[in-house]
Order: sequence, then C-alpha cells, then structure tokens
Amino acid sequence: MGIIYSPLLCITAFLEVRTAKRVTFNRKRGEEDEDRTEEWEEMGWKPEHEDEAWAKKVEGTKPNVEVDGTTMEVRELKKQVAELKELLEGLVNAKRVENGGQVVVDGAVGDGKDVGGDDAEV
Repeated sequence: MGIIYSPLLCITAFLEVRTAKRVTFNRKRGEEDEDRTEEWEEMGWKPEHEDEAWAKKVEGTKPNVEVDGTTMEVRELKKQVAELKELLEGLVNAKRVENGGQVVVDGAVGDGKDVGGDDAEV
C-alpha cells in the first residue's frame, strides 16, 4: 500500500507546501491569503441548514438526551395502558346499562366489579 500511495502523498505534500508558502508571503505583505474569488463565492448561496423549515426538521428529529429511551418507552406504554383501562371501563359500563345492571361475559352473569380490577378471582 505504501508503494502505491507514496507518490500521491509526495505530490500532495509538494502542492500543500507551495500553497502554504504563498499564503505566508501574502500575509507578510499584508494582503489576503487568496486573491482569486471562486465561482461559488460569487453566487449569493445560502446554506440549506439556515432555512426555517430545516431548523424545524432538526428539532423534530433531535433525540431527547436528558431522558433515557427506555424510560420514554415505559411512559408511552403507561399512557397506552391507561387508555385501554378507560376503554374497558367504558365497555363494562355500557354492557351494564344494556343488561340492567348485570354484566354478561361469556355466559356468566355478574355485577362487573371484578372485571379488570385487582380483586378478580383466579
């Protein structure tokens, strides 16, 4: 690998040293480092990342480093469980109203108090 890349590295080093000497010479004379203006410098180009839409995209995809990812997932799961619990309570109440205060689940009749609660018998 050294044999293949050594000529390329020597040429690159020579060009870099020549450019550095020119910059040093210009600085001694009080001139700018480069006296030629590149084409892309003349265009009034504005970087894409300075745009408002880009800033909003970055803000939306930026991870929250203050809270662990696992903790965020657990919080989301807790919200989903709470929603499911509310949904089940609503369904039980709706069934209770339909059946005149009695809840019928798979043929068993009860008052619905043990459905989804901690006092359910196993």
